[in-house]
Amino acid sequence: MQKKTTTELLEAFFTGGLFATPENEETELMEAISRKLIEFACILGTVAVDARFAREAMGTTEAFPVSEIAADYGRSAQAFNKLLRDQGIQYKRGKRWYLYDRYQNRGYTATRLTARDTGGRVRTFSSMQWTVKGRRFLYDFLREQGIHPTAGKEARP
Repeated sequence: MQKKTTTELLEAFFTGGLFATPENEETELMEAISRKLIEFACILGTVAVDARFAREAMGTTEAFPVSEIAADYGRSAQAFNKLLRDQGIQYKRGKRWYLYDRYQNRGYTATRLTARDTGGRVRTFSSMQWTVKGRRFLYDFLREQGIHPTAGKEARP
């Protein structure tokens, strides 16, 4: 059995289901309404996918800002980012940090979108955050380099 698209299912519903009318009573108005309803349903499907993506991007709870990891090592976010740069893990372009190619696509980082009001205008900013897997990678990598979390505090890899 071949899967039908949303459009095909809705067309079948409107032409042969609830909104079907006898042939002699079909009007252009009913056909126009049916087409508009199908079009609207397709738009809603697209919006639902976009909304799910936005919820996931804005509400990722499995990612940590660099400042949280840096605190485990008794450093500021700036100092920790520079440490990671010096270790060959990341580099800075403009105002953003990026992983070097050998560390990309391994699930170490996620992009977090944040909406901010900037003088009456809402703007969206993105930032790189570390996932649980990335945090564990940093802990193991830095430990191999002899860099450990500060005394009295355990890192949460």
